[in-house]
Amino acid sequence: MDAPAIPRLLPAQHISPKESSMNCRTSSLSFSRYRLILFALLWIACPTHADAAVYSQIADPFYQVINNGAPAGRSQNDLGATGNFLPNFATVYDNFSFGSDLSITNFSWVGAYELDEPGDVLANSFTVSVYENSTGGTLANEPATSAPVFYRETFATALLGESPLTVDGLPFRSYSVDISPLNIVGGQTYWLSVVANVDFADNGWALAFSDLGDDLSVRDFQDNDNVPVLNRTSNSFDFAFSVTAVPEPGTFAALGLTGLIGLAYRRKQQISISKDA
Repeated sequence: MDAPAIPRLLPAQHISPKESSMNCRTSSLSFSRYRLILFALLWIACPTHADAAVYSQIADPFYQVINNGAPAGRSQNDLGATGNFLPNFATVYDNFSFGSDLSITNFSWVGAYELDEPGDVLANSFTVSVYENSTGGTLANEPATSAPVFYRETFATALLGESPLTVDGLPFRSYSVDISPLNIVGGQTYWLSVVANVDFADNGWALAFSDLGDDLSVRDFQDNDNVPVLNRTSNSFDFAFSVTAVPEPGTFAALGLTGLIGLAYRRKQQISISKDA
């Protein structure tokens, strides 16, 4: 099943991981000790007081990146596959990592449809998966797809944040989804895959290329329509996606507990001083 050419997709830009500071805002007021403790507890529960780490390979502004004559790599689950045609005939994976233990809270990506006009059939959902790294397979580094998946969730397209993009006259779409915190280990390599669930007879979808990564990605593809086997290859190009993560909840709790102990100690000090006065 030789996938038809996808309209030139916007190239993803390789953005170095960056930190964006987001702080919970509070007004300056005079608190009683009970209000101060309540405020501290609320501070613990608010993750935005900590810097969010963003690993991004999405260029800002977005621009096309061409590899092998195409602006994107097909990553699709064929809902209408029959016979020797594999449903998961095309999946691409790209790697990411963070320097410390964090909790992932958001995934974003950019892709394009082969047909994207009013009335065209589009994907009803996207499946986002994260795999740990494997060094014991056919490739030096690859997603551990033979092991239990680290994370997988399918999202209805209607529930995703979606924005149309037009680059050099070609239609692209950017997507974003918030997830429940997913804990990852700092310094460890993970692999992300985003797959559109749409009947191949109706439309094709591909993940936009990027030039902001480490020039390493992996693809599983059914090269022969008559042989239901996926061939895995390592490629020297990247895809347009980003991962947002924050310190793990345990970090918030530890910081909050330290703050509460400090408040209690200061209160005790104040009481002792007033008694001695």
